[in-house]
Amino acid sequence: MIKTTHVLLLLTIALIYSTADEAKIDEIILALEQDGRVKSVLGYTNTLGKEMNAGEMSRALAALGGELPLDETLLRMLYYLEAGGVAPT
Repeated sequence: MIKTTHVLLLLTIALIYSTADEAKIDEIILALEQDGRVKSVLGYTNTLGKEMNAGEMSRALAALGGELPLDETLLRMLYYLEAGGVAPT
């Protein structure tokens, strides 16, 4: 007899978006919250257009006191992916 196990992963999604996209974010968050796999959605604007490196962004997010810590290493990976696989300077 073969037993199968189904694992349901619940995700927390962190969105970091441009202030230029502020009008669209509510619709995006609502759609994500309707997805049964999504546990929670965190939305962060990009600090008034100020560019930040991964270390600065990690400290800024930590100061907001969210329940999902985004350390510098994770943010470096996100920056890398956003840059199309090119390491940011």
